[in-house]
Amino acid sequence: MSNSSVISEVAQGERFVPGAVVLATLNSPREKYWGAVIELNVAGLSIRGIDLNSFEDFIGLVRENEPVSAGAVFFPMHRVERIELDVRNGAIPSLSDRFQAKTGRTASAIFGVQPTAVVEIGCSLLEAERRFVLATLAAMQDDYLLAARVLGTTEERLRLVVNPADPTAPKAERQ
Repeated sequence: MSNSSVISEVAQGERFVPGAVVLATLNSPREKYWGAVIELNVAGLSIRGIDLNSFEDFIGLVRENEPVSAGAVFFPMHRVERIELDVRNGAIPSLSDRFQAKTGRTASAIFGVQPTAVVEIGCSLLEAERRFVLATLAAMQDDYLLAARVLGTTEERLRLVVNPADPTAPKAERQ
């Protein structure tokens, strides 16, 4: 997704919807919380996620298949200083990208809050396909084989759609 399409979506107010993965900065006491929006309204922010200080520990537990879950919490609006979408910034990966690279699982599947698929006018067909595959994977709890069967394709094709720059993908498929 290009930065300009992210900015236009944010400007339209369509991205802070249930399921959107965000980084919330809070005050009194100062905290950062990473997770998926459950609800955002004038009263505050409901989010399922983790304190950012425990990010690496959380990754380790998920990678080791330890029983772990993200907490659902409510922060009253007077504590919410800022909410940012967890998106890639050029070559800098998002927290979700880092999480998936280290664990092989998506943040949405771990947080248990299904993202709302957003396909705007002007979105490329490849980006629409990628979003559709990601939503399907989230619904299938990151089970590539099951998602491939549901979509009538192969696991390798799904992995290629999700990460087109994957150097392990067969060269013919990357083109």
